[in-house]
Amino acid sequence: MVDWRNYTNRELRFVLYGLGYGVPVNNDSPTDAIAQQGIRAFQHDRNLVVDGIVGDKTQAEMAAIVSSLHNHLNIVVRPNPPLPGNQFYGPKTTAAVKDFQKRYDLPVTGVADTYVRDKLEDTAYWWENRPQPDPVKPIYLPKDFAETIKGLGYANISSFQRDYDIPQTGTANPETQEILAKIVRNLQHNLNLIFQPRPLIPYSEIYDHRTEEYVGKFQQQLGLPITKTADLSLRKRLDRWARNKWLLGSVSY
Repeated sequence: MVDWRNYTNRELRFVLYGLGYGVPVNNDSPTDAIAQQGIRAFQHDRNLVVDGIVGDKTQAEMAAIVSSLHNHLNIVVRPNPPLPGNQFYGPKTTAAVKDFQKRYDLPVTGVADTYVRDKLEDTAYWWENRPQPDPVKPIYLPKDFAETIKGLGYANISSFQRDYDIPQTGTANPETQEILAKIVRNLQHNLNLIFQPRPLIPYSEIYDHRTEEYVGKFQQQLGLPITKTADLSLRKRLDRWARNKWLLGSVSY
């Protein structure tokens, strides 16, 4: 549990307000009816003794929740500088919560009530546990190789080799297969980042039906013809879209 000190009246009210309990933020002692209602609701929600007294257990529980909130926001929103993971719910926490709400089409209030915290926690868990493509040296079956080349928008092997500065042998040699696999892994990874499908698209390194399906979804989202082919131009847009959406918090086509 996070180290904590006793909250001042204002700090305590800010936490209660920020966690969705509707307590006005001021310097007054939390003995008024609205503050008492908020404190008791918090205690009830956290299975604490419901007495309206902000003792050590209640404050420690508040500190732990806010610290966890900071950590989840650092994973998902990536504020710069990162939130400190402490017990305080201030303007920087509010701004990061608003950023998260904007990204996920939630009401932009800056208040991290139970629903927002649960969604944020699920998103942070997904980010920390998402699969990453592992480099391999593939050996494609001829049919899989042909379908993958076609799915990336190439009429033949030589045109693919030309785009990636590979000697234009026109054959599926090991270097060509390795670069092809890397490109398809990156494509599948970007689609997983953008759409978070369940189950995730496996890193098959083959232009399979699920990869094709989500390429079509991406084209539909951008208002492009739905060819389900990820040519070089589309792959560059996918790279930029994934980077901007998840790292910068914006989308730039």
